[in-house]
Amino acid sequence: MRVVVFLFLLLLSVEGVHAFPEMIRFGYTSCTACHVSPAGGGLTTAYGRSISKELLSRWSYEGEENLAHGAIGNENTLSWLNGSRDRGFNVGGDLRFLQTRVDTSQFTQGRAFPMQRDLEFSAKYDQFSLTTSYGIIYSANDKDQINLRRTYLTWNINDNILVRAGRFIPVYGIMSSDHYLAIKQNLLLGQLTERNTVESHFTYENWSASLSYSKAPPSKTNLDGELAATGTLNYNINETMRVGVNYWYGHYKEKKRDITGINALLGYTKKFYSLSEIDLQTNLPYGGAKTKGLYYFHRFGYEVTRGLHLLAQIDGSQSDVNASNTKYYAFGSGITFYPRPHFELQLMWTRPKYVGVAFSDAAFLVFHYYL
Repeated sequence: MRVVVFLFLLLLSVEGVHAFPEMIRFGYTSCTACHVSPAGGGLTTAYGRSISKELLSRWSYEGEENLAHGAIGNENTLSWLNGSRDRGFNVGGDLRFLQTRVDTSQFTQGRAFPMQRDLEFSAKYDQFSLTTSYGIIYSANDKDQINLRRTYLTWNINDNILVRAGRFIPVYGIMSSDHYLAIKQNLLLGQLTERNTVESHFTYENWSASLSYSKAPPSKTNLDGELAATGTLNYNINETMRVGVNYWYGHYKEKKRDITGINALLGYTKKFYSLSEIDLQTNLPYGGAKTKGLYYFHRFGYEVTRGLHLLAQIDGSQSDVNASNTKYYAFGSGITFYPRPHFELQLMWTRPKYVGVAFSDAAFLVFHYYL
């Protein structure tokens, strides 16, 4: 049964915005240079598109990184659509297809299907912008659902401070697109947990911080209207290494919880890097006993040649540190390949392990295309 649950989380996980925390190795300690969202992922800026060609992709031709692969040849028209004007627009979108396979001693199961079909749009007027994402959510049992998943208004007060309000996932820890990880899905901070949020960001030379207040929709992903206050603080050790601390306090119908965590994005060289996060969650059910849970993730990456990355990772959790039967972990390896701007391929293999259940094998192949 637990392996089936892992498969379900895997199916949920790969949809969504894509962030690139591994870019720390090139000195990008924050997301705002390359992404419209201060949390990273989603729409890229004109500068972010240029970086996708110059640093990420194996091959490219002149202008390929631009919207529609450079088919819009008029520079004036392009500047209206790629977010480079103070008053203009930014247009993008994502298509993501997933192939999964799970092998256990009881069964073998594989599936292939579209996970994400999104269009994203941002309108900017001087210091203000409105961003919205509209797409189709895959449903394994029901008809695919059309959904307005993210929409928020941003006010860039100055070069160091911005405020945004709307519907999105609050910043906490490493903002990775791998939502199947324990630090995301098991903490109910992963895919499909967008909520009504007000968030402020502060970015300075060697440190950055964020504060947010949010409310989850009723009965959404077991959060049942959780009210939460969140804070993050990051410090740049040098140009390619960043460490951070995070705190989350939430309460809802059945209990309250707080999460305290640390994370590190470390670029040892321009090819070798690691991402790490450890979180401790305390749950206090109203009228019940307090429990503490541990959640962790570590990944090492090495860029063998431009655009081709080898990955090794472990992630796991124990929702109650005093109950051994709640322990779960998975180690694995994989590759990520960026052949050209707009394209990404990822192949991952993991071995999830639950207490009392034999190791199983899980693998997935993701094809990602963005406009």
